[in-house]
Amino acid sequence: MGTLNCISYEELEGSGRLLYSPEGIRGQRIFIVDWHDRIAFSQALLGYTNAVGRVPIRRHAQTFPGYDYLYCQHAEVTGLGELSAGEGMIAYPKARVAAEYCPLRGGSSLIGMAEYDEQEPEEHRHVEETWDFATEMVSVPGHAFEYADTQEQLREPVGVMVATVELTLASESEPHMPGAAVRACLGRVNSSAWHGAAAGHVLFLGASARRVVTSSGEPAWRLCYRFRERQVPWNSRLRGAEWVEITPGPYGTADFSVLVP
Repeated sequence: MGTLNCISYEELEGSGRLLYSPEGIRGQRIFIVDWHDRIAFSQALLGYTNAVGRVPIRRHAQTFPGYDYLYCQHAEVTGLGELSAGEGMIAYPKARVAAEYCPLRGGSSLIGMAEYDEQEPEEHRHVEETWDFATEMVSVPGHAFEYADTQEQLREPVGVMVATVELTLASESEPHMPGAAVRACLGRVNSSAWHGAAAGHVLFLGASARRVVTSSGEPAWRLCYRFRERQVPWNSRLRGAEWVEITPGPYGTADFSVLVP
């Protein structure tokens, strides 16, 4: 007899078998539980996610004894005893739960655990880039078109078109939310060449963060960073027809590699 998530079970004789094949290794166990516990017991074997408030809590799938890389991936329930029916429901006194254990991903599991760990990817971590190319109008100080219509004289600012790039970097499965680094870089421009742009041409607009739980049950963050690149340095202004660098400029500098490389 034993318990799993406060559910009592009995393991049948002949349970705990290991099956070897060219595809790898699998384990099998056979349990007996009360019929009304069959679903909760199967969920406990397979792993599940519960929400505690707004925070999802992941329960790992059960592993085969002595083989902590074989996870329960399948559970088959069969009723035992005399069938009873009432109000459209069927029930048995007991349930037989046949559980199958195998590695979470493909490949032969006849290898050692250390070798298996080396093949496991790092939580599918990646950075996704989105580039939006556009232009913006920058007004020329002290210059304007003047013309009159039948009602009044009009004055329209003169401007030049400047190429811009909106860059979004979405980083998945980050172990921490770098709040201090985000605050230090907000509203600043890159201090050195970064993602193909020269120093001073990229402005950090802001970031958003979302806390998640990975498939392995570990807490992680999904981070999204927003930048705007200008064809001319952000610390420069139009004077007549020329761009003039302002020192010190309105935008401080920061090393954006503390956010994402």
